[in-house]
Amino acid sequence: MKPAIASLYGDEGAEEFDRIFSAHNDYTADYVQAVKDEDMAAQEEASAMLDAFYVEFGEFLEGATEGELPSDAAIEVLDVHEQQVKMRLLPM
Repeated sequence: MKPAIASLYGDEGAEEFDRIFSAHNDYTADYVQAVKDEDMAAQEEASAMLDAFYVEFGEFLEGATEGELPSDAAIEVLDVHEQQVKMRLLPM
């Protein structure tokens, strides 16, 4: 995905995107494992890291788009997405 991001936002933007998004993937994997292990403390820790992700990524998107996508709007959409993912992971 980095080459596509670099074509839009340059190499520096692609590096920052990769750093932020790679961490997001790690936090998601941590959350999935915590759910599988029924480890509430680990779920809460991973959830907090995911919450921090969408704030950081929302701010990145605002900067990358030169304000065309305000961070508040990006954060709101990312929050909804992350909550939907978490709901699908929890046992019914």
